[in-house]
Amino acid sequence: MARNRSTNRRRRRGRFSFLLKLVCLLLIIGAVIAALTLFFKVQSIAVSGNERYSQEEVVAASGIRVEDNLFLLNKYSAAQAIFETLPYVEEATIKRSLPDTIVITVRECAAAAGVVTAEGTWLISENGKLLEQADALPAGCPEVVGLTIDAPAPSAQLSLGEDKTLPMETLLTLLRAAGGSGMRAGIGRIDLSDAADITFTYLGRFTVRLPWDADLELIFRSVQQMVNELESNQTGEINYMLLESQGEIHFIPAK
Repeated sequence: MARNRSTNRRRRRGRFSFLLKLVCLLLIIGAVIAALTLFFKVQSIAVSGNERYSQEEVVAASGIRVEDNLFLLNKYSAAQAIFETLPYVEEATIKRSLPDTIVITVRECAAAAGVVTAEGTWLISENGKLLEQADALPAGCPEVVGLTIDAPAPSAQLSLGEDKTLPMETLLTLLRAAGGSGMRAGIGRIDLSDAADITFTYLGRFTVRLPWDADLELIFRSVQQMVNELESNQTGEINYMLLESQGEIHFIPAK
């Protein structure tokens, strides 16, 4: 009997000790939250990487305000809000700088092509972000025909529908390959309307024809090399469709 009473006392002391520890933990958490709320407030917001947009536009798009709590604000939601609100922002990152500063860094993009649709021309980045609907193409921006954009809107990702993944991925790969080779500004029109081949015009003198599964980086290196070897007044077709066995691009002079 005495042993049972002793065991019960130990259990009560154990429960009391647990409750005391829990209360202390809650008090500590409450003190930390109170300190964060009272002392760590945003007093300044710095913006870098912006050229097209002003600092005020970037800050407004983030939704962050002076006097917001430095640690309780959701920096990932704020970065996503910048990306969605400002079409020409390709990436946004937000960092805290103690004691009271938020640093917003943005990476802006330029139009890599203009996709012509029945409703107008949509400018896109080389990663497929829709930038804006434009009346005219910027200098050095190729025109793309043969596609229909699904539900276009500023800051949305280029979509051609569920069964059009290959044309979309091919276009973006082509734009990046052309940009990486320094040849994108020389492209006039990209035609993706034919299921058998892709064509694009180059320097106003050449039509380049290639299959959908071509190695696009190789294509641009080869085209560049061939154009450099031709006379400056030569025009014609650079046809990669004839390359099933030879592994070389064929130049067909204009008549």
